[in-house]
Amino acid sequence: MRSKYKLDNKEVILKCRSDKNFLGEAMLANEKLIWHSIHKYIGNPDYILKNSCFEKDDLLQVGRIGFIKAIKAFDYNRGVKFSSFAVVAIVREVKCYLRDYYNIIRPTRTANDLATKIKRLIESLGYQPPPEQIAEIFNISIDKVIKVLQVGQRVRYLEEPINDYTLMDTIEDKVDIEHEIVNQLYIENTLKTVKKLLSEDEKRILELNTGGMNQTQIAKQENISQMKVSRVMRKIICLIEENQKHLL
Repeated sequence: MRSKYKLDNKEVILKCRSDKNFLGEAMLANEKLIWHSIHKYIGNPDYILKNSCFEKDDLLQVGRIGFIKAIKAFDYNRGVKFSSFAVVAIVREVKCYLRDYYNIIRPTRTANDLATKIKRLIESLGYQPPPEQIAEIFNISIDKVIKVLQVGQRVRYLEEPINDYTLMDTIEDKVDIEHEIVNQLYIENTLKTVKKLLSEDEKRILELNTGGMNQTQIAKQENISQMKVSRVMRKIICLIEENQKHLL
């Protein structure tokens, strides 16, 4: 049954793009990929939820948007696995949401309590009162209310109506993530291949260099000559170039 939704299959990708119902089924069948992406590259979902105003469904919806963008942007002729491509797209989407709408990554207990109270008030009334009214009800400043509302801004759901459309309809067919994600994956794969050909000392020099150190700093850190660092970096550059020729 799961092979029907195996997304490394070109035909499955194409069907997802042409059939919204099938896309929904494929998304459910591959839901573990969303949680795996969040858990491995952002943090334990339980911890994120415990320390935020979000609910599990909110986090899942954001991950699903990243999944759909990956479906629409993926080029199966580039030699990259869909699962690798999708992980980057999902992580990007969730990180952007956390950055834009949850800029206090670890809110105080007071802020969390206030967000919960405001959420319950909105649920009981059936609508969101103006910030001024909320501030008056809880006897707090308007600025504090606005900040909590921004941090706790809810996630729009894929089938939620927006005028005559749904959120799924508004996700463009052509998104700008494909080129950047493929480049990132190529770089990661190239470095992974090159590292297999390096000694432990050479790997450490590469890691220090990719971490932002220049040759002088690396030489001082490793207690070696700058000339040796330069030789290692030239070797690495040659290996990268050879690997790129092989890919072409």
